[in-house]
Amino acid sequence: MTGSGCKAWMLPLGEGRHAAIGEYEMVHIIPEWVRLQAVPLCPVYCHKVFSWQGQLIPVFDLQAWLRPQDSVVADTAQDATPIICIVAYEDENRNVGYGGMLLSALPFRTGVSDDRLCGFPDDDDRWNTIAVSCFSDPVGGPAPVLDLPHIFCSSP
Repeated sequence: MTGSGCKAWMLPLGEGRHAAIGEYEMVHIIPEWVRLQAVPLCPVYCHKVFSWQGQLIPVFDLQAWLRPQDSVVADTAQDATPIICIVAYEDENRNVGYGGMLLSALPFRTGVSDDRLCGFPDDDDRWNTIAVSCFSDPVGGPAPVLDLPHIFCSSP
């Protein structure tokens, strides 16, 4: 690694896709089945919540956000619950909030440096609406760095 460096968590999304969050934004990993409750009138990528440590945690399904047409069919089958990563973020009032991210596999850590900066993946031009930058990872490929306060604090 050349230049200034830091650590990030790579979030596997399936189909070889990954996103990333900062090293200290990961709070907990729930690798087993969790009962998700539907929230009416919400978009398919953010229409579930679950209870964790006495709080209702909103769940963001990045794969459903990327491919909403595939999510309606997948949502009807509750056979396997993906891994849920609990993330922490700071809202505009400097309060800490929590959210859940659905993952296809366990997250892994990687090093990030300025020389690995790259453009967002070409498969979707909406990445700049939920990510602040992107870097190239030798294992995971292009990894958009998610803007968690924007994902969990703003309206769809």
